[in-house]
Amino acid sequence: MYDAKTGQQRGSDSIQVMLYMSFLPECHDRYKGETLSGCVVYNLQNRVEIQSSAVDKKFKDNVEYYTKIITGTEPPLKNPSKQDCKFCDIPKSECPERVE
Repeated sequence: MYDAKTGQQRGSDSIQVMLYMSFLPECHDRYKGETLSGCVVYNLQNRVEIQSSAVDKKFKDNVEYYTKIITGTEPPLKNPSKQDCKFCDIPKSECPERVE
């Protein structure tokens, strides 16, 4: 499985491919029961190979955990910090927990 990217290398690119590697055998009959490996391609000289072993139990448990948070009926707990809030454009008037 290949995913071609045009921008700078980011860790989230590998996670994206790992999600494909995890879900495709569950969602598509052609890949049922398959163990997939992946690769993020930035250009001919820069490739990040992803072994099938990267999609291990810990990875799948994390996916399940965050999927439950995202799809849950209750909003996730807020954990604001100066580091995180500086990237957020929600004003303090709408987010009293905001750290400035």
